[in-house]
Amino acid sequence: MLTVTIDEALARLPQLIEAAAQGEHVLIVQAGKPAIQLLSLHTCTTARRPGAMKGRISIAEDFDSALPSILQSSFEH
Repeated sequence: MLTVTIDEALARLPQLIEAAAQGEHVLIVQAGKPAIQLLSLHTCTTARRPGAMKGRISIAEDFDSALPSILQSSFEH
C-alpha cells in the first residue's frame, strides 16, 4: 500500500490515479490519520466460480429464527 499526505497527493494526483488503476492501494493521510483510499474499481482478477466454498462454510440451523426480544427491540428504535 502506498501512503501519501494530502499535499503529496495534490502534487502527484495523476501518478496516484495511475497507480490505483494498476491495482495499487493508495492511502491519503491527513494529520497522520487515514482520510482517503484510492483503489481501482476493477480489482477482481479472477472469475467467480459458483460453489467454490462448498464444504468450507456452514449455516446454523437456527439462522433465520426470531431474535431474542431484547435484541430485536434494539433494532426497532
